[in-house]
Amino acid sequence: AFWFLNIVIAILVNLVSSFAYDWISAKLNKNSNVYEEPTASSSVVININVESDIIIIDSVPYYYQVVYTDPETGEEFRGYISKKNVETESIESSNESE
Repeated sequence: AFWFLNIVIAILVNLVSSFAYDWISAKLNKNSNVYEEPTASSSVVININVESDIIIIDSVPYYYQVVYTDPETGEEFRGYISKKNVETESIESSNESE
């Protein structure tokens, strides 16, 4: 039962930390692959078209961790996109209501 509690705590910490980051709305400046990991040798999650709207949820060297919602299906994809393919638009803080 102890391992189960550790998993629940890890999930809760992950959820709380994801809400602490300022999310940034952005657009792509060219067609781009969304990768599972922040490297071009990683598996491609999806390829999205130029001018697609994405949300940046984290930043690592050379890549942004992003969320992309397919406008046709509503399906959400998470992964990494090269920073050189992204143009940021505005900052939307998760703490704006405070």
